[in-house]
Amino acid sequence: MNFFTHLYHSLWDIEWLAKMKEKPKQSWGYFFLFMFFLIVATFAPIFFEVPGLVQKAEVFFDKEVPSFTATFKDGTLSITDLPQPYISEKHPEEGENFLIYVDTSTTEALNARELGQTKSTGNVFLVTKDRYEVYDVSENSHQVGTFSIVPDVSFTKQDVTSMIDKKGVFAVSSMLVAAAVILYIFGSAWKLLYLVILGAIIMIIVRIAKKEDWKFADIFRLGLSTIILPSVVLLIAGYIAFRPPFVFTIIFLVLT
Repeated sequence: MNFFTHLYHSLWDIEWLAKMKEKPKQSWGYFFLFMFFLIVATFAPIFFEVPGLVQKAEVFFDKEVPSFTATFKDGTLSITDLPQPYISEKHPEEGENFLIYVDTSTTEALNARELGQTKSTGNVFLVTKDRYEVYDVSENSHQVGTFSIVPDVSFTKQDVTSMIDKKGVFAVSSMLVAAAVILYIFGSAWKLLYLVILGAIIMIIVRIAKKEDWKFADIFRLGLSTIILPSVVLLIAGYIAFRPPFVFTIIFLVLT
């Protein structure tokens, strides 16, 4: 209950915020608790969409992907029951074209960037016997990965469809939880670094204004509470897809 009182006052009560510089234990505790609730609020809408997204992925895979049998052995991929080269170019309603090019039997040196320049006007996903490549035309980026660490395994299209149906929601949810934990750790670290940088700037202003009773530690502890309002505003802005530039920094500096 004390946390929600802290959250409420941190959104508007200037005099109450000023007193938080004298309560370091509470400021630190509420900061990390607030970061937890912020991450939960950020990921909660995505979790609700997971079942629908998995169902769409299952339908897409079932309808759009032809039958195949894929076998990994000693870091080499072989695909049977699928005429190769398999070429499929998708034209989404929004965004660029996407070319899928699969050929695990050719001896020709294929390159996703070259395919993007000769066979497609959009992004390219290339799969060969020993690697995969992704070419992003908008970013002009070319990424390559090998199958050297893939264990020996064989599966069919039906196996993949069944796995998506049985474990898709759990797998995606697990990845989201892992992403949330990582974001909590690095997000908290980034906000603390942000407080150090902005605290140093504010300290210069304090020295100019000759407010000798304010130390850097006071400003930093104050920031642990004043960072809540701009974080909430930024969260709401993300929900409504409207994010004015520098809104976080402006609110933080004015409030502090």
